[in-house]
This record gives sequence, structure tokens and C-alpha cells, in this order.
Amino acid sequence: MTLKSSLRLSPARRITVYCPVNREAWLALLAGDEQRLEADAAVAGVLRVLRGCAEFGALGPYRNVFEISGGHESFTPGADAQPTLGQPGEVATTASVAITTYVSADLARSRVAELVALLADAHPWELPVIEVTDIEVLVP
Repeated sequence: MTLKSSLRLSPARRITVYCPVNREAWLALLAGDEQRLEADAAVAGVLRVLRGCAEFGALGPYRNVFEISGGHESFTPGADAQPTLGQPGEVATTASVAITTYVSADLARSRVAELVALLADAHPWELPVIEVTDIEVLVP
């Protein structure tokens, strides 16, 4: 029996972190040079956390499975915000990446919360955008 023939849908949680990235690293990613992200301080911290916790991206015999895609984010900090980028009351935009990984649905909610807190601590923003969604993925 091959690995592919044993695949079945299994509950999991998808975790997506939206992270600012410098323009040069963003352009390099779009050109297929994802190694430039390792030099970007904001992204490198998040990647270290993802690679440092065995629960992230554990799909069958694979570990540290994650996807990185490029985009732009726009936001307007409120009067009480202390933004890393931009000024309160003014629209700000930045190049960004979405880093998506998975954890087992069997992982205790308290551990998921700890993992998300590690990602938030590594993130440069005052209010990191991190999504946790219940899904199903193919696993052996």
C-alpha cells in the first residue's frame, strides 16, 4: 500500500499568520526566491517559531508544512493604537505575506492557544492578525 492510497480526510486546524515584509523580500518571494524571507526580521521570527514547534505542519510523515503567499494589507489605526507602521487616523498599506500551517484537531485548545501566543510574540505588530480555523485535510 502506498502513502497516497491510504489518504483520508481528518479534522485539523489551519493557522494563518499575516505578516508585514520588506519590499525586496516580497518581490523576491514573487520571483520564486523564498530564501530572501529568511533575512526579513518580521518574517524570520515567525518562521523560527513555526520550525521550532513540532506540532506545526504535522501531516502524516511530514513536519513543518506551511505555505507562504504574498499580498498587500491595508488598515487604519484608531486613535488609541500605537502602530508599528503608519499613524493613527491615516490609511496605511504594506507588502505582506500570509503564512499558513496546520495542527492536529486532537491538539488541546490550551496548547493551540500557547502556539498562537508564540506566533504573536514573534510578530512585530501591536495587534497581529492570526486566524485559527477548523478544517479537514488529507492525511494517511
